[in-house]
Amino acid sequence: LDLGPGAPIPATTQKTPPIKMFNTSTIGAVSDARIEQTVVFDSYEMGEDTDGTGAMMAAAMGTAFDQMKGFEQRMIYDTRGVIIEGDWTVPPGMDPQLAANLQNVNRSLEQAMLRLPQEAVGVGAKWKEVSNIDSNGLKIEQTAEYTIDAIDGNQLSVSTDISQAPKSKKLDAPNMPPGVEVELLEFDSKGTGKVVLQLDHMIPLSGSSTMDTSLTVEAGTGDQKQTVKTNIKMTMEISRLDK
Repeated sequence: LDLGPGAPIPATTQKTPPIKMFNTSTIGAVSDARIEQTVVFDSYEMGEDTDGTGAMMAAAMGTAFDQMKGFEQRMIYDTRGVIIEGDWTVPPGMDPQLAANLQNVNRSLEQAMLRLPQEAVGVGAKWKEVSNIDSNGLKIEQTAEYTIDAIDGNQLSVSTDISQAPKSKKLDAPNMPPGVEVELLEFDSKGTGKVVLQLDHMIPLSGSSTMDTSLTVEAGTGDQKQTVKTNIKMTMEISRLDK
């Protein structure tokens, strides 16, 4: 985070503690055209603060995750992995802002799901998919290119290259004071990922992804403007723990 020359706070780098989330997936009715799935957030583990992360940040994150327990998402897919319907249930007592953020996260996750093309594909096949994401008031167009690296029986190994571009320079940033405008000056976001799927399971056997995002915004009112540059690196891994 860099507030620019002359700022009262120097440029800082902060690493959040690693967080492990446990979710339970249940498959409901299955037909030729519909697969019903429910995913419930059960628990979490927060790693040691080994990289100088502030205790206050870790405590705030722990409080947020405590409120998330019981968050339920219900989705109906077609046989290619396209979401036909989806909704969620928020646990009672959850902070409204956290609930709104969770809903944004779920929309992003829905957009990030792998959807197979209608055409038959084999090893080496490539296809692109363009989707729209709303991330904390920033509307983004995401382009994902998928490549099938290997097929072993009903198991697919797929790699992904992702690029994101802003659809507008105006941000509807949440929790901004009245009259404060936020304008996007620069934006660059790219990522890669790998996933191993089994066609008789909705949850991947394993997967990993890394996103690098750099953005510069100008916020303020009238002549009182502040430029803020942020670089974010996020790494995620997923693994299926069969009962």
